[in-house]
Order: sequence, then C-alpha cells, then structure tokens
Amino acid sequence: MFPGTDFIDHIEVDGQRVGQIDYSINPLRDRLYINMIELRPGSQRQGIGSAVLWHLWQLHGLPIVPLYEYATSEGFWCQARARLGAAGVMIEAQLRGVRQMELEQERWQHLVPEPEHKRLIRELMASPEWPAIKARHDAERNA
Repeated sequence: MFPGTDFIDHIEVDGQRVGQIDYSINPLRDRLYINMIELRPGSQRQGIGSAVLWHLWQLHGLPIVPLYEYATSEGFWCQARARLGAAGVMIEAQLRGVRQMELEQERWQHLVPEPEHKRLIRELMASPEWPAIKARHDAERNA
C-alpha cells in the first residue's frame, strides 16, 4: 500500500513454485497488508496459504490486514483467523474500498516527504510578504 514497502514473493514447496504473495508494510511499520495470496489450483486447501501467513508473522511480528477479501477467499480468512489467532497471530479486519484505504493512509501521511517546490510555495504563502506579492501578481495578471 503506497507509500509503504511492497513485496511480491514466490511461494515454493519442495523447490516447486506453487504461487505468489503480494504484500506490503506501511511506513509506520505497524501493519502488514496482504494484497493477494495466489496459489495454483492443485496447491490450494493444503495449508500453504496459512503457512505463508505464519512465516510473515514470525518474520515481521506485525498485525496482518487483508486488503479486500474476495468472496472466494472468505473461508480461507475465517479459518486463518481462527487457527493462526489461536497461536497469537493478529489478523485484523479487511480494508475494503477506496475510502477505507484513504483513511488508513492518512495515519502515516505526516511521514510522506513534502516535495521541495510545494514546501517553498507553502512557506512563501505563510510569509508576511505574501499579501503584497499576491496583490502584485494579481495586478500584473489583470493588466
């Protein structure tokens, strides 16, 4: 989830690629977002997805937040919450929809660097000279 760190990792079992996971860690480093766990049909319902979540939990120790649980994955997430939750893994409610994503991103907006040109404009508009500069600019534009 922008501007966090995004990862796309292959999922392998016995040296064979069976799928991939797309996840990210937000800039506050307090949540791990799962965008997608994709397993080949022959590799589904074998505990591989849960094992991947367990691995991420052990590696990062962050609450796991699914982004938009698809109808076909509801059973997976329900089971993962029950089984992995019993082992201490925190799987939070999904983020679904643009508004929920925007609200989540607002939590770390203060960490996103401000572009220099915007900083200079903001500082100029906050300066005591700004009213005179603006008046002169408006007069030149209307002349």
